[in-house]
Amino acid sequence: MLNDSTTEVRAERREIPVRARPLGAEPAMIKVEDRGPRTAWNMLPSLFEPFFTTRRAGLGIGLAICRHIVDACGGRIWAENTDRGARFSFALPLAASTHADDRDG
Repeated sequence: MLNDSTTEVRAERREIPVRARPLGAEPAMIKVEDRGPRTAWNMLPSLFEPFFTTRRAGLGIGLAICRHIVDACGGRIWAENTDRGARFSFALPLAASTHADDRDG
């Protein structure tokens, strides 16, 4: 499945790398990048607002929903341009324990 931002990129250059890494005691960081067109710098702060869109046929709710979910989990989300396209990143706090033997039941 292609991201809308990659449809304007030649097929052989289409890729959407996703990177995840723990930051020690800090929140886990997830980064999603594309090689699509960059967003105008003055629009970056508005990307997560409900009904704001840079797409002709966009509704402007996708990134607002993402922000709501990340905020509800105690994280943060942001967007930035890269030299190759756009990067959307979010950080989420790590669970206190992920070991099966540490869980009740």
